[in-house]
Amino acid sequence: MGNFDFLAQTLPGSYPECARAESYAVSDPRTALFYARRAIEELVRYLYDLRALEWPYSDDLSALTNAPPFQQLAGAKIVQKLNAIRKIANKAVHDNVLIRPDVALRVLDDLFHLMVWATFHHSSQPKAAPTGARFDPQLAKKAAPLTAQQVTQLAQKFKAQDEAYRKKLAEHQEIAAAKDAEIAELQALVKAAQAANTQVDDHDYSEAQTRDLFIDVLLAEAGWVSTGSSANVTYEYPVTGMPNQAGTGYIDYVLWGADGLPLAVIEANERPRARRPANSRPSCTPTASKPSSIAVRSSSSPMAIPTISGTMPAAIRPVRCKDSSPATSWNC
Repeated sequence: MGNFDFLAQTLPGSYPECARAESYAVSDPRTALFYARRAIEELVRYLYDLRALEWPYSDDLSALTNAPPFQQLAGAKIVQKLNAIRKIANKAVHDNVLIRPDVALRVLDDLFHLMVWATFHHSSQPKAAPTGARFDPQLAKKAAPLTAQQVTQLAQKFKAQDEAYRKKLAEHQEIAAAKDAEIAELQALVKAAQAANTQVDDHDYSEAQTRDLFIDVLLAEAGWVSTGSSANVTYEYPVTGMPNQAGTGYIDYVLWGADGLPLAVIEANERPRARRPANSRPSCTPTASKPSSIAVRSSSSPMAIPTISGTMPAAIRPVRCKDSSPATSWNC
């Protein structure tokens, strides 16, 4: 039993890749990301065919997911999840970097959201979509993976199949015609099923969680490190002096300089609190209320900032939010 079992009936083309990705989440996270990327590529191509979308200038996954017709079909929150999985998987496969199991599980969580959405909105069995369910990491940990040799063989097999498929499409127009007929039949089934579906899509797509994952990826690409002896990023850093009853709160991200002083803080909208334990760092106290959008405190050079009440040191450059309220300043 796995998190993606419902796909065997609703989206059989995506099921094998999702099941394999889940089976490697803990034992081989890089391989899990490899299959997760294949799963979303299969899904995106299925949607292009099903909804008769105009293909962009290129058929690579980035071009397909970011083309205007597809973005209009899927919406911003779904496209963001697709791009996050694609970027993380590409980095894992091409850069040969170490991937932690928790990263693979977070990617699979987003993959689960994508498959629930696709089943509910773009399959002939929308009622089979587990809209009330959440991805269960414990199920993923129990899945049995393939061996490394089998993974290599499958990768070679997939590559050969892809090449043969493209060649056949170019050489035999009748295959394309038969495929069009099949797609037309599937379109009719999906249209009828969606028209008859009276359920409301109440699934929680965890937009805040995807935002967390995307910010983590961007920070890693910029060279910031969150683990080990060289860590210079702290998540959910506790602070005091917040405008609430307890007088305490958290900074979503603190970026530290080589001298141990904070260089910048990042706040993301609608983030869940107490997401991860903070590393041991000097205490910071805010002197203004926290903004609603991303705010960054920076200085022209790393320096110690004295404790000041009511005024902001000249070395700190405030950034205003969309609502024009002043950004947070910090006493460190």
